[in-house]
Amino acid sequence: RLAMDYGVDDDNCDDDDDDDDEEDDDDQEDCDEDDCYIEDVRLGKGTSISSGRSRSTSGAGGIDGDCDDDDDEDSGVSPKEVGHNIYILCHQLAQHNKELAGLLKPNSLYCSEVEGVQATGGQNQQQQQQQQQQLLQQQNQVDPRVNRALVYYASHTAQIEIVRHDRTLEQIVFPIPEICEYLTRDTKIKIYNTAERDDQGSKVSDFFEKTDDMFNEMMWQKKLRARPSLFWVSSFMSLWSNILFNCAVIINLIVAFFYPFDNGGSGSSSNNSDDGQRRRMISALGGHVSAAVWLGLLASICAAAFLLWARDDDNADDVDDVEDDDDDEDEDGGGGGDRDQQQQRKTTRRRRQQRRRRRRRTLLTTRTSRRRWTAAVRTTLVVTAILRLILSVGPEPTLWLLGAITVVMKSVHIISIMGNQGTFTKRLGQILASAEILYHLMYIMFCILGLCMHPFFYSVLLLDVVYREETLLNVIRSVTRNGRSIILTAVLALILVYLFSIIGYMFFKDDFLVQVDDDVVFDTSGSDDQQSCSAAAATGDDFNCDGRDSSLTRSSLSVDTGGGDRKERACDSLIMCIVTTLNQGLRNGGGIGDILRAPSSQEPLFVARVVYDLLFFFIVIIIVLNLIFGVIIDTFADLRSEKQQKELILKNTCFVCGLNRSAFDNKTVSFEEHIKCEHNMWHYLYFIVLVKVKDPTEFTGPESYVYAMVKDRNLDWFPRLRAMSLLMAAQVDSEGEQVELRGLQTQLETTQTLVALLSQQLSELKEQMTEQRKQRQRIGLLNSTSAYYGIGGGGGVNVLRQQNQMGIL
Repeated sequence: RLAMDYGVDDDNCDDDDDDDDEEDDDDQEDCDEDDCYIEDVRLGKGTSISSGRSRSTSGAGGIDGDCDDDDDEDSGVSPKEVGHNIYILCHQLAQHNKELAGLLKPNSLYCSEVEGVQATGGQNQQQQQQQQQQLLQQQNQVDPRVNRALVYYASHTAQIEIVRHDRTLEQIVFPIPEICEYLTRDTKIKIYNTAERDDQGSKVSDFFEKTDDMFNEMMWQKKLRARPSLFWVSSFMSLWSNILFNCAVIINLIVAFFYPFDNGGSGSSSNNSDDGQRRRMISALGGHVSAAVWLGLLASICAAAFLLWARDDDNADDVDDVEDDDDDEDEDGGGGGDRDQQQQRKTTRRRRQQRRRRRRRTLLTTRTSRRRWTAAVRTTLVVTAILRLILSVGPEPTLWLLGAITVVMKSVHIISIMGNQGTFTKRLGQILASAEILYHLMYIMFCILGLCMHPFFYSVLLLDVVYREETLLNVIRSVTRNGRSIILTAVLALILVYLFSIIGYMFFKDDFLVQVDDDVVFDTSGSDDQQSCSAAAATGDDFNCDGRDSSLTRSSLSVDTGGGDRKERACDSLIMCIVTTLNQGLRNGGGIGDILRAPSSQEPLFVARVVYDLLFFFIVIIIVLNLIFGVIIDTFADLRSEKQQKELILKNTCFVCGLNRSAFDNKTVSFEEHIKCEHNMWHYLYFIVLVKVKDPTEFTGPESYVYAMVKDRNLDWFPRLRAMSLLMAAQVDSEGEQVELRGLQTQLETTQTLVALLSQQLSELKEQMTEQRKQRQRIGLLNSTSAYYGIGGGGGVNVLRQQNQMGIL
């Protein structure tokens, strides 16, 4: 509660108030160091707190410091910062106190807690009712502004795990610096998907190399907020790219359908004839086409207006929904009451939440369908407007207008790219060294060439689809990745073609007869001259009917009478033999033998010719060309497998420590919780930014350690295949194993004692049996002696009596 009173203001909770943030920064610079931060507070083994006071992190958006009391202004203490530090302290203590952990949760999460208590088994009804009543009392005691403060502090607090010098893990909880909010989502996605793994399978090294670039981007994005126009242009970078691609497609469709354009009667008569046919076709369909275009245009405009009205209605529904939420918070912020009232409020709140969920689900479905309709209406409106423009002013002015729009939009697109990347602050050499900037400059160059020189230059713009699609980039990479192997294989093919050309020139030059066609040119443009010639012949005038354009004819060779085809010798010189073998031999499926003269079996070089054709077919066509194709196909397969492996690694492996998902099976912490809370890659970036923007004189112990490691470019402070949750689970498991081991040891000692006792009893039993055996032997000996003396006169009886008296028996 003290933290909430320090860090919450009821009137000012704007997350993006830059002016207030700057005022807080100025106030923080005059603060007393002993009153503004918590210095290296330890909470148990392996846990520390990082202070939130830094040169750039003070006054983070969300809870402004404008409403500080006069006493706070005099002492220089930021209530928001103190509240944040107390929240971090409570966050650490909550790991050992479940009640405190429940108090730190926002108000909206208590309903799920109550439902979780109801679904918990193994408890009697009285305990469940007590827990429900306790949670409901906690919920009723939290007012809306405290709830907002909890949400703010939870979203602006992060934790990481570091490895100390003694190789022990330590947890650090710290406030996220304000400047980290300026990191764009596109950069996060790009870094996450393009980070390379090192030899140990970790991506930390490549991620750490890019931290400086990301920090510079944060600094630039913060400066960009001060330039509203440039920030607005930079915010729609993907939109400009989509518009440019659509314009390129439309321009090339116009060129394909309407080129050559009508130049007002200039040009050849053939072009005029084609234009006349096109105009006649358009005039024949003009009325129907024009009516259809006008109808589609009006329908698109009406649909667009309706969608705009529907969007305003959705915004009004959102406002009503927010007001209902505020009313719910006000109603839930009341006092306790008896158990029936609490149960009634809980039932009402649950019904209201279910009604709100159904309403939001309906709104989401409606917005999704409306978004699809909006895209369809937008496309129809653009297409009908362009068709109307073509029918009104012609295709060539329309093409010029679209080309000018493309040039302008590409300029805006380049400005947005440079604005997002902070290129304006770099030197000219660094700008020109960027491959992305060079690509976009080439793009705008072809746009200008298409606008000023010839529309065929617009066709190059369609290659942008390769840059936009990852699959097509992999196709290009399949050729360029192993380009050296492909080039060397092609050089081998050229050497083999050269050798075969020499053999062909030496032995089979007469067989290189290539069939060619007559060079016949039908000059339709001379139809007027033919009419003039016929008219002159009819009137007897002197008109040159034999004059033709020399550029359309050339000296003809002998022409066969049967069909107009002829054959020429193609191997009279070695260079012609090489060109023919390379051109005809590689393009024919059967090799060079397909275009050579068919030899007779009676010729002396028939066998050599057959061997020549077969060798060329097997060596060049079958082996060498398939080697090139195999390299390309294998490279594409490798790229596809690498992409699948990369997706699998991103899905099932921790980005920081490299632990697999299977390591968290049947553990208290799941893999998703591990990568979100314990080893969040962006939290490590935020901590690096924190030690960069914070005053070194205010560093805590862990911050000083990490700052020194970052300065030395040392990555030993990142955990590798380790996590505190797994270590604690292993410790618990080891303690259980030790208990079991002690129990087994106790049982073993008991068994050993019993075995020793049994051994002693067995020894005594053996001694008794030995003694009894001796006694039996003595009795047997006395009986035999008694029998002997009894026969001789009874002397044995007297001896037995004497022995009894002596105590032998």
